[in-house]
Amino acid sequence: MVRRPATTSHCFTHPMPTSTILRRPATFAFFILSLTLTLTPAARAQTPAMGSIQGRVYNPVSKEYVRNAEVRLEGTNQVDFTESDGSFRFTNIPAGPVALTVQFAGYTTYKDAFTVTTGQPAVREINLASSDAKAPATSKDGIVRLTAFSVSSEREGNAKAIMAQRRNMDITTSVSSDIFGDVTDGNVGEFLKYLPGVDLDYVESEARGPRLGGMDSQYVGVSFDGVRTASADANRGGGEASRATSFEGFSITSIESIEISRTTSAESDADSPAGTINMKTRRAFERKGRRVGVSTSINFNDEEFTLRKTEGPRDSKQYKWAPNYSFEYSEAFMNQRLGILFSASRANSYTEQYQVSMDYNRVANPALGDTRPHVIRQIDFKDGPKIILKDALLLTADFKATPRLVLSLNAIYTYTDGEFWNRNFTFIAANNNANTNNGRSRVGGDGVLTVGSNRTTTNTVPTLNNGGGSSSKLTYTRTFAPKFEYKINAFVFDGAFTFSKSVNNYEALERGFSESEGGGVASNWVATRPHAESWEWKIQQTSGADWFDLKSFTSTDTRAGGTRAANSGRTWETEIWNGQLNGRWVLPFRRFPTVLKTGGKWNEESRKNYDVGTQSIWSYVGPGGNTTIVNPTTGANQNATFGNW
Repeated sequence: MVRRPATTSHCFTHPMPTSTILRRPATFAFFILSLTLTLTPAARAQTPAMGSIQGRVYNPVSKEYVRNAEVRLEGTNQVDFTESDGSFRFTNIPAGPVALTVQFAGYTTYKDAFTVTTGQPAVREINLASSDAKAPATSKDGIVRLTAFSVSSEREGNAKAIMAQRRNMDITTSVSSDIFGDVTDGNVGEFLKYLPGVDLDYVESEARGPRLGGMDSQYVGVSFDGVRTASADANRGGGEASRATSFEGFSITSIESIEISRTTSAESDADSPAGTINMKTRRAFERKGRRVGVSTSINFNDEEFTLRKTEGPRDSKQYKWAPNYSFEYSEAFMNQRLGILFSASRANSYTEQYQVSMDYNRVANPALGDTRPHVIRQIDFKDGPKIILKDALLLTADFKATPRLVLSLNAIYTYTDGEFWNRNFTFIAANNNANTNNGRSRVGGDGVLTVGSNRTTTNTVPTLNNGGGSSSKLTYTRTFAPKFEYKINAFVFDGAFTFSKSVNNYEALERGFSESEGGGVASNWVATRPHAESWEWKIQQTSGADWFDLKSFTSTDTRAGGTRAANSGRTWETEIWNGQLNGRWVLPFRRFPTVLKTGGKWNEESRKNYDVGTQSIWSYVGPGGNTTIVNPTTGANQNATFGNW
């Protein structure tokens, strides 16, 4: 038997064309394996040594290290953005010559060429130069003469915002607090209201909470440095279950920038479908050396623009101007390894609030001889001066324990005291139950320029009612947040554990206020004004008890039945415990830079809200006082016997 030669022997003796080899899978696999074994030693011999690059970017104009500057290795797709301390880092860089570029909005692109070696990393300290800067002129005697220049905090703030938005993967709006400068009462809302797509809820003259995307403010997440912060406000919408954030408990003096995310990422809280507002605190690592800053100002109200004392809501003369101040100290120690920042601020303001409103009835009643197109039934005047005081303390500490590990701490405390003095005088020309047409047919005059009546029939006597109230609203907010960040090669791990508590309560009688007050005088009057759009009414009493005598007013509160004082019993408490751990991995794909991020979060929030206002009504039972007192438990009236003082 004759055996045929093996095919493989024939192939090596007479090599086939490449196309023939590729048609045979077994032959192709053997070819690849042989080629790999042949070239591996040479490939290993040709693998270049690897090095690293690290450095910091500094802005001599603002005297701060630059966050979010774009650092790029030319000829590659490797890009890094600087951290809050201006640092950047590249690893696994082939040893040899490299070219580095740094870009920051409004500044000249920085370019640097140097050599990377194995062992020690290449360290670069980079100073930005403004794109507006002109080359200095040199005279014949060798003296360098600098051209005139100006430093604009608004320009610096816009540059920070642009770079922050460029870095972020979400749809965001980032804005630096440098842009708008001093803000009334340090209220964050007065800062945010200028941004597109942000709406604010107001209570009288004060901004309380944000709205994004047209959704209610309780669906907007508000945080400091990515960590949820407690907020308590007994006057916010949504009732006891509301998670709406109130800006009363925050101060902008501790904030470096604000970032608004309109899209929700995987790391966003599930109860923030409208978006998130993240406030980044100031850090000492952002600056070089020591910095001490003090600023003072005086807040005037244009209605009371004087240094003298004038009549005020406290039934005495008082100053309507108020001093504001802020103090800030920051310093980096131990060769920039330890950074401490402390700031303290106080904001004061006095606000006048006037409001005039009219109640119209537009249904004519020819059967009663009333064909007027519309008639004013009542005129209400509200005077609501408001005094706001806000104190804020901030302490941040950053410690670079090792080249890879950074430990941080945030401690924030805010105290707000808001006094409001609301007084309403309501002139009623006809009562609701005067007839089926809300009594408009009994209103004298044309009903627009002249309003009044001299009727004395039961339920038709015009009256002057006094209402409103005064109280003090106090808010205490404190946040304590230790953090860490650990970097190793292409991995970054960070975590935080946070405790935040906010308490809001109203105090009235404790501070000499009356939460609510009311009374009325049955009398006739006539009101006139020059034209239909005027709010300058002239009102004259024509009969009845004297308005200027307090004895003429009797209580309209059916719970008290007479002269009484009510205390406020509203208290809101919110407490948040938060823990989170995140990991970030930069994949080694130079052509298509890719980042993977994962993490976990634990959040526990408790709210304790109560109101004992209905049990805090005090009735005067002395000579000439009430015939009833209030049961402190039920709020119902009780009979009482007058006593002598």
